[in-house]
Parts: sequence; structure tokens; C-alpha cells
Amino acid sequence: SSNPEVRRVQASVFMNKANALRRIGDVTRAMNLLERALALMREAYGTDSVEVATAMQAYGNACFDAKDFKSALSWHRRAYSIRRDKLGDNHRDTALSLSNLANTLFGMQQFCRGEPMLRKSVEVFGRLLGSEHVFTQTVTTALRKYEQRVQDAMQTQSPFGLILLVFESLPSSESPPDLTRPE
Repeated sequence: SSNPEVRRVQASVFMNKANALRRIGDVTRAMNLLERALALMREAYGTDSVEVATAMQAYGNACFDAKDFKSALSWHRRAYSIRRDKLGDNHRDTALSLSNLANTLFGMQQFCRGEPMLRKSVEVFGRLLGSEHVFTQTVTTALRKYEQRVQDAMQTQSPFGLILLVFESLPSSESPPDLTRPE
């Protein structure tokens, strides 16, 4: 349909179905629906709208579920860039995108790169939503897990093991992506 409102509704239906499929572990079918939703969102809203960023985030989450961290990072980077540009740094959706970037980097074992992003999202969520909000609690828990991992490593590993933990979390020798710009 050429009607933008019809496209928006269709995209919303596809995203809701995709989220249900992700919850039951059917990531491939979810990704197919999310691709369709993203195309419809772009047609209805333009390529750099906040609504498109929401679809990009959902696709990045599906890539994460599929353990395709490089693709997840790319999609989350794009969503973060749009949200930061449109909503600013101190918006809950921007903070959500930042926490998705951090979690993806953690999935890639790049803890030193993800940790400051997670700290920033904890700060923004706490300020905007309060310490009891589910978003604040979720990112705070993730940050505590990271801190516990570092503390455990400090207690149980030799200095050489600690150096390895730090180096494992640094970007690989391939050129690291610029997390502030879409690809």
C-alpha cells in the first residue's frame, strides 16, 4: 500500500510477531519479519527516524541472539547514532541503544570498550527513570556482573592472567568500528 499509516501498522505487526518469535528461540523467522518491518518503517518514516532506529535495535537484538555480534554491533551503532542525533544523549531510548552497544561488546569479549557505555546508560536511566525502574536495574545488574568478573580475576589469576583479561577485551587487530557513526 502507498499509505504511510498502513505501512506503519504493518511494520508494527511484523515487529510484534518477530519479538514473539525471538522469545521462543525462532531467531531466523524473527529476522525475516524484522527485515520486512525495517523496510516498511523506512518507507513510512524515512531512513533516519527514531522509529527506524527502533526497528534497527530490534534487528540488532535478533543478530545478538543469533550470536552474530559483528552484525548486532553494526545495527546497534546505527540505532544509537540516530537516537543520539534526534533525541540527545540524555534520553532513555538513547541510553537503551548505548546499553545494547555495551552488551554486544561484552558478547564480543570487549569489556573495556563496553564498560563505559554501560556506566553511562546506568547514569542516564537512574536519573530519568529512577533506581527501581526495570531498565535501570537491568543495566546495573549487567555492570555488577562485569565488575564481579574483574574482581574474581584479580583474586584468582596471576598478574599475567589479569593482563590477558584486559587484552582479550580490547578491540582485535582489525580496525575497530567508530561507535559514534553509522556505517
